[in-house]
Amino acid sequence: MKVFRYRVQLVDPLFFAQENLSGAHCPPYLHATALNHAVAWAMGLGREDQGYLMTDLGGGKNRPRYRHSFIEPDFYFTPGRLGGPPRYLVETAKGDRESWLQVSYGGARLGLDFLAFDPELVCAVQARADRTRKIALKSESEVLKAYRLLTLAPESVFHGFVTIFGPLPRFPNLIRLGSFRGIATLALEGPLTCRRTEGPKYCCHPVDPLVTRPRRGVLVPMLPYPLVENPLVDEALGILQDGSPAFVAKPRRGATYDPEALRQELVTADSLWERSGLGGLSLVERAGAVVQVVRTVLAIRLLMAGVSGGNRLGAALDELPSFDTLRRAAHGEVGGSAAEQALQDLRQFAREEIDDARQALDGNSQGPRKPGAGGGSSVAVW
Repeated sequence: MKVFRYRVQLVDPLFFAQENLSGAHCPPYLHATALNHAVAWAMGLGREDQGYLMTDLGGGKNRPRYRHSFIEPDFYFTPGRLGGPPRYLVETAKGDRESWLQVSYGGARLGLDFLAFDPELVCAVQARADRTRKIALKSESEVLKAYRLLTLAPESVFHGFVTIFGPLPRFPNLIRLGSFRGIATLALEGPLTCRRTEGPKYCCHPVDPLVTRPRRGVLVPMLPYPLVENPLVDEALGILQDGSPAFVAKPRRGATYDPEALRQELVTADSLWERSGLGGLSLVERAGAVVQVVRTVLAIRLLMAGVSGGNRLGAALDELPSFDTLRRAAHGEVGGSAAEQALQDLRQFAREEIDDARQALDGNSQGPRKPGAGGGSSVAVW
């Protein structure tokens, strides 16, 4: 586990809804849901739980389909705090089905086709027997009304922390944020020197209460749900910030699994790992054993992190150096020193993953249980 400090600088004005879209202003925070989804999409990581622009028959373009902000097993960005006082720009906007456009505002007589964007409203109008095919709008003012939005100015800078589990991913330099998909730059600083701590600590950054459960703090009203500023958390890592001690919350992600079944899988992986080191076996047999062990331990890691789907496992395997060489060696397609080196590297990787998974299971032996399971935690991240 590594911790980096991140810096997000706006290139375009940024607008997030505070409570509604009518006369709203953008709060001086980046929500962790927005930031983690923005980074995931810029990296090309497919997300089934939230499309870049997703609607259904009833609209629902802004209806969230995620459970929390810890959406990727390999990294987590904390909510971002604006550096310095906010600088707002006033922008004028109007739109459809976003509460910026009021169809009952203005003096005109419009056909029902004008309301076609809202089938329920058309049905409600047609249900009145005394209604004609025309609808009279109320006042003598303009038909369409535009609103002023207070957006955060370009060059505003947000700061926070990102926790990396495993190798450092190749993060994008540019991401898109906000209701208007404005461009922002992303930069990392680190890794930071961390130390383990004991007991509750006050963190130096806001947290997502669905990922980090604080004992106390100050609620920051935002959509889709509030953040917690100045949180007191049970698990934190100690760092140095501006020469003074500070603390970063350890993210936790909910996952339901049967720990006893996972322990049995680790026992099987252990025996295969031992078999892969036997000198009497051929390269094809040893490579096949290591391939199976690596697939098993990565599947366990993703399951404990709450990630399912064979496509994610395939992507994790493709990101491993030399795995393609080892897979070809298991089929007898390659050999020699390159195959032997790939086998030794991935064998060492598999050993570390087995030990980490067993430690995560043993260290999280208390907590909610899956129905019918022998016990275990609903949370495990390493």
